[in-house]
Amino acid sequence: MKQSWLIGVAAGVAVLAAAGLSSCLGEKGETMSSPAKSSSPPIQRSEVEKRARLRLPDSVRNLQVHGIEGGIDDAIYLRFEVPAGELPKLVTDAGLTQPLSSTQRFLRNYTGSELAWWHPDAVEPFQSGNLIRDDARPRYALSMLASSADAPWQTVYVFVTGL
Repeated sequence: MKQSWLIGVAAGVAVLAAAGLSSCLGEKGETMSSPAKSSSPPIQRSEVEKRARLRLPDSVRNLQVHGIEGGIDDAIYLRFEVPAGELPKLVTDAGLTQPLSSTQRFLRNYTGSELAWWHPDAVEPFQSGNLIRDDARPRYALSMLASSADAPWQTVYVFVTGL
């Protein structure tokens, strides 16, 4: 029930938002222009962490960001890579309960925007989790999906929206 509600909120936010921003941060956190069409200025890593309510490891590389402002609630989509050994700490720091699910996807491809880099449905095998923070002010929901292949780097997708 909560998953359906969250997907509905995510779709509603994406569809109703008239303004958006997309950006890409390099391996060292420097701001670069986005491959997506956007008239918004690039976003800094500190702002990404603030909006996502998530501390990113220093080792993050290939960070892709799409933010939506306006509509019902603000939302942010992230895709990045982390060394495989750092994923458990990232998951715990995000407030998600371990182990993550390997059978239920809490993120899907649909965002309401055309994002060439957003393809969580293509990740196999995966691990996924969802968190709703009604006790936080402002309240928010965070969903994460990561690759679980035995590779040195794991791809991570994150969606965060206000409630």
